[in-house]
Amino acid sequence: MFMVICTFLEGCGGKPADVLFLIDSSSSIHRNDFKKEVKFVKSVVSAFDIGPDKASVGVSTFSDSFQSVFQLNEFTTKEDILKALDHVPYLRGGTDTGNALKNIREYGFNMARPNVAHILIIITDGLSRDPADTLLQAKLLKESEVQIFAIGVGPFTDKKELRNMASSAEEDLEYNFNVFKFDALKSIEKLLVKSTCEVSKQQMEDIRKYTFQPEKILKSIILLTFKMELT
Repeated sequence: MFMVICTFLEGCGGKPADVLFLIDSSSSIHRNDFKKEVKFVKSVVSAFDIGPDKASVGVSTFSDSFQSVFQLNEFTTKEDILKALDHVPYLRGGTDTGNALKNIREYGFNMARPNVAHILIIITDGLSRDPADTLLQAKLLKESEVQIFAIGVGPFTDKKELRNMASSAEEDLEYNFNVFKFDALKSIEKLLVKSTCEVSKQQMEDIRKYTFQPEKILKSIILLTFKMELT
């Protein structure tokens, strides 16, 4: 149904990641455009290699209120996730992004696995109701080691807010995207998948770097003992 851009298996060597999508469902987004948001999420998920030891996906929506559609690890196959995305509710209401981020921080990653990348991808079309609270909640999320990708759609987004909400850009890794209309979301699919892939790879490399490795320590002790015996 959807073109597979790449897979975590091919593009990321099967590196695991826990990925939450937070979809704006406020009244400023027409129902047809909301469907385009969900279609975009389905396309991105289609590029992931889903499984207990691979990528795990959860989805929530927000407006004035916050609603968890399904949690991380609730579905363990790509087919089940794509089916669940056919039933994402359209909420309507204001854009309380700060409250949504607070809920994600307090509950969204409760089922997340340790030692894998924790990634939040937020899609929104406008300025949040309380910009100060939005940035505070985003800051607290990032301090808890969550990597945030912020996607703005349309002419009424606050690019500065989105940029500050997102994790800091790194060399060859962008966390903030802006498109002028919902039909243009497909233009960033490949780059978003590549970026989430890079985050998951970096996480696993960091774990290997700092994980206790007794075999290497034993080799160093043997080598040091041998050198001492020679002197």
